[in-house]
Amino acid sequence: MFLRDYSSAVKPLATAIDILQGDKNCYLGCVLPTIKSLMTNVQNTPTSLAAPLKKAILDGLHVRFDHLFHNEDFILAAVCHPKFKLSWIDDPAEKARCTHMLESVCESVATDVQSDSENAQSSDEDHDQFFVLHHSSTSSGSSQCLAYLSDSDRSLDMLSRYPKMKAVFIKYNTALPSSAPVERLFSAGSIILSKRRNKLSDETFEKLLLLRQNRHLIKK
Repeated sequence: MFLRDYSSAVKPLATAIDILQGDKNCYLGCVLPTIKSLMTNVQNTPTSLAAPLKKAILDGLHVRFDHLFHNEDFILAAVCHPKFKLSWIDDPAEKARCTHMLESVCESVATDVQSDSENAQSSDEDHDQFFVLHHSSTSSGSSQCLAYLSDSDRSLDMLSRYPKMKAVFIKYNTALPSSAPVERLFSAGSIILSKRRNKLSDETFEKLLLLRQNRHLIKK
């Protein structure tokens, strides 16, 4: 009986660890929704003999991760991830605050993109002012943000329809939430740079490591 309750109490924790240590489809935006879901699943797990363990897990999660729910980088990373958006937030006021935060970031990204585009124009385009042309107005960062949030598509491919949101996603979800993929890379490196191959140049070692880690992309 105790082992069954113990297994039920720690199963959500094990699942969350597997998610955050994954080397595929794991972004910084996965952290807050995973922690929030973990707290909910542990809280809703029916246990009698393992109740102290359940309380210890919840107390530890609050002590370790509560401050992240006030970190704007983590919040924006989660909200701009199509899989989560605002669905992991319960409080309507908090949803409104996160929406306003995302709109502000989208507007700033839109300004940066526009400035870079203007600086990249060549002198050959100076005569464009001569032509009387009617271009359709591009959507603002705020309108793209609202359209993105109301879109039911949860795949990463949907970001291609919202270029400003895609820029926000890249900005906040480039970082990895766990060191596990990096540690796996070091382990692969130690296999390549063995005692019998300790004279490899840096360039050759880098190429061999990239080939080993991306061998699944090579067509057989």
